[in-house]
Amino acid sequence: LKENGMDSLCYINSSFGKIANIRFDGIDAQTLVLALDSRGVCISAGSACHGGSSEPSRTLVASGLTPDQSRNSVRISFHSGLKLRDVAEAAKHIADCVKMLKEGI
Repeated sequence: LKENGMDSLCYINSSFGKIANIRFDGIDAQTLVLALDSRGVCISAGSACHGGSSEPSRTLVASGLTPDQSRNSVRISFHSGLKLRDVAEAAKHIADCVKMLKEGI
């Protein structure tokens, strides 16, 4: 994501194994999920057990994030079959969508 100009817009909330929780301040996670889905990139907002909920993640809030920061956070899961080029392509799509949503396009 940094290679795609996301240095000042992207914050890693946590990463564990093959799962990363990343925040894009000012970008609604549900909207980002939909924008990326239209490009074939599957990520999720919220935890696996509360996907689709508009309530902020209790876990992220308990870890010190504000409710808004929690709502701006997405979960990205990786699997062993992914190739580096797949990750790079997904990162480009994420950066493009974040920039588009930031600009209100």
